[in-house]
Amino acid sequence: MKDPEMTNQEELMTLARQVLDELGEYIAQSERGVGSVLVQRPAGELADFLRLGEWVRNGGLSTDDLPSFISGYLDNTQHMHHPGYMGHQVAVPHRASGIADMIHGFINNPMAIYEMGPAAATIERVMINWMLEKIGWFAGEHLTDFSEREENGTGVLTHGGSLANLTAVLAARAFAYPNAWDDGCPSNLAVIVPKTAHYSLARAISIAGLGQRA
Repeated sequence: MKDPEMTNQEELMTLARQVLDELGEYIAQSERGVGSVLVQRPAGELADFLRLGEWVRNGGLSTDDLPSFISGYLDNTQHMHHPGYMGHQVAVPHRASGIADMIHGFINNPMAIYEMGPAAATIERVMINWMLEKIGWFAGEHLTDFSEREENGTGVLTHGGSLANLTAVLAARAFAYPNAWDDGCPSNLAVIVPKTAHYSLARAISIAGLGQRA
């Protein structure tokens, strides 16, 4: 996306304005109920419409082409802000979360190691303490108290329910059989769930090595 007349900073701001303009129009029209919630084209037809083969092989997507590309992309997405959207699997996103995603996209600080994402990791710990406080599992005086206490709960943020269920199953396995990480699962471990349990639990149980029959 290089324009020889632009500096990197100018180009960034131009691209950002173009994307924000398209997103603003997308949300405004969605909230007014304009058009369909989803127009689901076959993948091959959609790839041709978006000229994906051309852009991937040859590059060249520029500030001149970007608005039409973004508009076409948004036209072929789930319009979650549309009054006709029924909440299929995914909730309507809060606008502030989109800004947060943009910030993270620029800085790309992973949090698996504290030194790689200290600010984000600290926000996570405060949010976990806040949620623990809501259910009476936080013993500190301030949300910024990160000291370890036996009476404290703990937690980790995940980006979806399936990963959350897997995390919970692995935590339960670690509690029931701490040696599972090295020795594998014993044959007598089982998970009790109702018939209405989400399908991600069955997957989590298999991934954890307990098997579907557990």
